Amino acid sequence: MPDVTQSMTDRAAAVRCLSALIDRSPGEPFLRAAARSDAPGWLRDAVESDRGDRPLRELADWLAAEHTRLFDTPHASLPPREGLRRGDGELLGPRCRAVQAAYSDVGFETDPACGRLPDHLSVELAFLALLLEQEDRTGAAQFVRRHLLEWVPDWVEAVLEMSPPALYRAVLVALGEVVHEEFD
Repeated sequence: MPDVTQSMTDRAAAVRCLSALIDRSPGEPFLRAAARSDAPGWLRDAVESDRGDRPLRELADWLAAEHTRLFDTPHASLPPREGLRRGDGELLGPRCRAVQAAYSDVGFETDPACGRLPDHLSVELAFLALLLEQEDRTGAAQFVRRHLLEWVPDWVEAVLEMSPPALYRAVLVALGEVVHEEFD
């Protein structure tokens, strides 16, 4: 996963990958690519661990079911949404609006077609990736401190207790590292 020595572009790509894996389950093409020798070691190892002797299609189906269990609101018991995790209790509460304001400050717009509210973790990570791509280290650290650091570490811990597959366990651990690295 990203470390402090990586370029901002590499860090942004890693954050985009995490965003995508939290947003939707990986299909067969992604899993095939993740198993290649040039894939990041953490990703390759996790996919190999989950696959075992399963055919790739079966692995993709199983990971899709696990993705729904772990991350897909309203099915997830621990929804990956800042407002819900930080106690708003409503879909478009004050925390969601604060996230939207942070996006507006830099001209980031959420795509209504994505079906995710602004405070969904995958959207927040896409925004963080944009800040990293723009080499806005101050903005990235500020967003992490005001938003992600306030709920993601506890959420990661709680989801890890749900015994996720190796792939999602690796995503969660990497996510925790990203949040702390960007804050530091």
